[in-house]
Amino acid sequence: DSLFHCRHKGSELAAGFGDGTIALFSAGTGDSPNLVRDKRIFLSFPCSFSAQPLFHTLWFQKCTINHSCAPFALAFGGDTFLAGGSDKLITVYSDNGKVVQVFDYTKNTNSSDREFSTAASSPNEKFILFGGMDRVRKFRYLLRRKVWEEAGVHDYPDLRTVILLKWSEDGARVAMQNMFGALFLFEANTRQARNSQTPNNKEFSFNPPYFHN
Repeated sequence: DSLFHCRHKGSELAAGFGDGTIALFSAGTGDSPNLVRDKRIFLSFPCSFSAQPLFHTLWFQKCTINHSCAPFALAFGGDTFLAGGSDKLITVYSDNGKVVQVFDYTKNTNSSDREFSTAASSPNEKFILFGGMDRVRKFRYLLRRKVWEEAGVHDYPDLRTVILLKWSEDGARVAMQNMFGALFLFEANTRQARNSQTPNNKEFSFNPPYFHN
């Protein structure tokens, strides 16, 4: 089936396909088992802004996951990766493909979530953003407990579908693009959120100083 999304982190790569399949790969050598020779995983723009290093890497397949829908949104974080799509679920998988957490927004009648269309992890992989229709959800990794937790929601009326999220290398800014091509740049205040003792803190803030159309 067609490739929907692809994310890589160092020697790890996750590729999501239209039939709901997620394939996990690791960098290997020429004699590695299950060596990947399908060039489809290098032809998707979301896979990397510079796909050339990936193309020259030999990959072997670790495992295959049957996700609940086409995984539009994929992001690595710590020893896990998270996947979301049109079913209003965000599933956390271990590095061997087992489900370890599920965030379910299907039963929240007050929620305006429609689908999760893109995701991005911070450079330190302690925060992940999931974008959808007029909304960005934030998740934070609790290192001691080794679990993810919700860290708040940002609503943007009339933004429409978020199709791209990207952190700067220093984690200080986040770029967000909607379906009409408008680009928003935000300052990301993550240090205050990490040090916060407030359960439902909102100081992981986006301060929008720029707008490009």
